[in-house]
Amino acid sequence: HARKLKPILLKKLDKIKKFFSKFEYNWIEDGSGKMGLIACGLSYNYAKEALENLNIEVPILKLSTMYPLPEKLIEEFLADLSGVIVIEEVDPFIELQVRSLFDGEVYGKLNGFIPENYELKVSDVEVGIARALGINPSFDYKKVEDSAKELEKEAPLRPPVLCPGCPHTAAFYAIRKVVDKIGSAALPSDIGCYTLGINKPFECVDITICMGASVGISNGLSRSISDPIIATIGDSTFLHAGIPALINAVYNNAKFVLVILDNGTTGMTGHQPHPGTGQRGCGLTGKQVRLEEIVKGCGVEFIEVVNPYNVRKMIETLERALKFDGVSVIIARQPCAILWVREKKRRGLKVVPFHVTDDCDLCLECIKSFSCPALVYDGKKVEINTSLCVGCAVCAQICPKKAIKPKAKK
Repeated sequence: HARKLKPILLKKLDKIKKFFSKFEYNWIEDGSGKMGLIACGLSYNYAKEALENLNIEVPILKLSTMYPLPEKLIEEFLADLSGVIVIEEVDPFIELQVRSLFDGEVYGKLNGFIPENYELKVSDVEVGIARALGINPSFDYKKVEDSAKELEKEAPLRPPVLCPGCPHTAAFYAIRKVVDKIGSAALPSDIGCYTLGINKPFECVDITICMGASVGISNGLSRSISDPIIATIGDSTFLHAGIPALINAVYNNAKFVLVILDNGTTGMTGHQPHPGTGQRGCGLTGKQVRLEEIVKGCGVEFIEVVNPYNVRKMIETLERALKFDGVSVIIARQPCAILWVREKKRRGLKVVPFHVTDDCDLCLECIKSFSCPALVYDGKKVEINTSLCVGCAVCAQICPKKAIKPKAKK
């Protein structure tokens, strides 16, 4: 079938290419001079603003379809030009194609006129256009950026953190305690909020490649290293890409612990539902798919469902899972703290924050080992920001002096 369909596919692509050359959302804007500009997506808006700043008008080709490229339209645009500036995000895909179609000068990412790293901004585009045209930018952006770097030295570091009350924080705390106890372990992880487990104090993420890879990597590591392996993956990521690798690991008699961080949502990208939630993207109710049933169906024999807020139970379960001769799966189930608080408020329940009592002896276990954004240490005392605290009580469990208590109701 593939051999027969390939010529048909090529004909379809050629037909689409011709259609895109006449497509109303690919258009040419008139301008003066022999230097033109090709832009697509948000880059077009940056280019328009940059040209306005420079107070110039050049011919512009706005592309809304990038594959297959409307070559006829591009050739028509380039016919009367001696040079063209290509503005696009990420890799220089359009620029490469334009270079194969055009004998004139091409200015873009490949020759350093537009930055290849990071997302573009108006100043990047304006500086690149000005340089290609041999004129000065409308503003000394470098001076501003240099002064910002000086100010940056004075600003406190603000690395991204897990939310107050995030169940992943409790899970990582437990994993770190177990790893410190046994000496060392390999800690593959996956794509999601929980990738932040790479940060101190947890350092529970050794490697992250792509969605679902934590399971496959663990399968390979179990054959090449002697250290224990504790992998982490989110519920939505597991459903999306982790199941085939888990089946493969069971089939090949791998030995590692997989912790599925089940917060009941796709948290990192905006709380979209997934099959484990029982809610469909359209808002209607669907059939809920239980993670433990899927894991059992994959052939896993050691399956435990634990609330990570119960730190002692989480640690004890991890220790038992490490002793199991095979793939063991722990489902750390607790709703995302944001959704948990929303649901409480919806039901008319009060969120009771915690506070630090005078029994605190500044051992800083809650600061150095746990690291919740609601916990604040000013160098003299530890306090809890009650406007951030969601009342998960995990910090109260880990405090050696039991100096963290629920705040009295007024």
